[in-house]
Amino acid sequence: MGIGTAVLLHVTYSLLGIGLLVAGSQMWFDAVKYAGAGYLAWLGVQSLRARPRTATPGGGAAAAIPGGHSAFATGFLTNALNPKASLFFIALFSVVIDPQRTPKPIQAAYGVWMALVTMAWFTIVSLAFTRDNVRRVFLSHGHWVDRMLGLVFLALALSLARASMP
Repeated sequence: MGIGTAVLLHVTYSLLGIGLLVAGSQMWFDAVKYAGAGYLAWLGVQSLRARPRTATPGGGAAAAIPGGHSAFATGFLTNALNPKASLFFIALFSVVIDPQRTPKPIQAAYGVWMALVTMAWFTIVSLAFTRDNVRRVFLSHGHWVDRMLGLVFLALALSLARASMP
């Protein structure tokens, strides 16, 4: 839940910042779009290079399970202070939102939707990965998920770069 709540922070400043950039300077907006396209392309290439993971011998040491407030705070701070999340949301919103044409309620709906989906996703992930059989399957096949996401990131990067061309 903390990770998803921090998404709202990223969404807010990304949407506000993109609007200010467009209002202030087309050159700066284009620079952010190209930087975002480059970042998404880098993520895509890194994801395509994913290798199968292996489990640690003996499954590793058991970690202490944090309480509710501690887990929320850890998730929130981890995502809120993640500079890659900032770049990701700015790049993503540069692709799907035109600050001059997309109505503010629709922009807000995108942000709330992303926060809710993130919360749901990480809840499912945390529940699923407490099961040993799921961890084993992911360790042996998760690189294919990474590679598919790499293709999605490359497609977004291409879309963003093409949208930036005069």
